Amino acid sequence: MCSPGADASSKLLPEIIYPLKPLPRPALGANFSVSCKAKSAFPDMTLMYWLANRSFVEKLYPDGAVQEGAVQKEPVGTGVVLQRELRFKAFSEQDLSTWFMCVVKSPAGLATATLQWQPATEEAAGTEGPGWDSRYS
Repeated sequence: MCSPGADASSKLLPEIIYPLKPLPRPALGANFSVSCKAKSAFPDMTLMYWLANRSFVEKLYPDGAVQEGAVQKEPVGTGVVLQRELRFKAFSEQDLSTWFMCVVKSPAGLATATLQWQPATEEAAGTEGPGWDSRYS
């Protein structure tokens, strides 16, 4: 059963809008960034961060090989669109097997998205970087 209040409160939940599907696999050694984008109804009370194997990125990568960028906020209506990059200095086999998750937490709840790479193909093996548009549209 669904109560009328449940539908209204679900509209307040944060929602990850990118990435929603597997992304092109970067070349080993590539220097690139992946953005996580989310909508929230709580502009000043929403946290956004990346995890790596269920740990904070800086704990798993103390050498800075993978780092989070600053959270960027863009007001949209009464809410906000947040964006935070995950930066790879030189993509490695370790990164390929690491479980990365974008987390968005607001007073209404939690949203998560796991970063997944498309399987390697002969065609993609020679590409420089991820090859997708990271701008919000």
